[in-house]
Amino acid sequence: MALGLPIVATKHSGFPDQVLVGKNGYLANEADPADLAEQMLTLMKEPERWAAMSHYGRAHALATYDQKALIDRQVEGYRRVAPNAKKIVFVVGSFPVISETFIINQVADLIDRGFAVEVYAFRKGNKQNISDRFRYCRGPSRA
Repeated sequence: MALGLPIVATKHSGFPDQVLVGKNGYLANEADPADLAEQMLTLMKEPERWAAMSHYGRAHALATYDQKALIDRQVEGYRRVAPNAKKIVFVVGSFPVISETFIINQVADLIDRGFAVEVYAFRKGNKQNISDRFRYCRGPSRA
């Protein structure tokens, strides 16, 4: 969406919150290849709508999922629940892993805002191919 492309995704995880059917893309039933193909064909048959869907999708992504805005909302939530908290703890399955860059970015952004952050993982991940922000995060916090 942030690249300005119409989306076809499955009804899994957060995709139904992000893909607004007919406005920025289409949703298919999870684990249903026939429905996924049908939704892709629907999009392919509507090239006249691609520009509007692309524009709407990018605007929606920037307004709703911009990293700074998300962290701002996250910090507001923390301050409502625990106004004087200075430490945040994440508990994850594996860390670090390349697929969890959002956690690395959250940790770095929270540290930038003055929070002490700790990450506890059930399994130690692989540090190969991990964002340079991970190395930054390890300084003032423990991961």
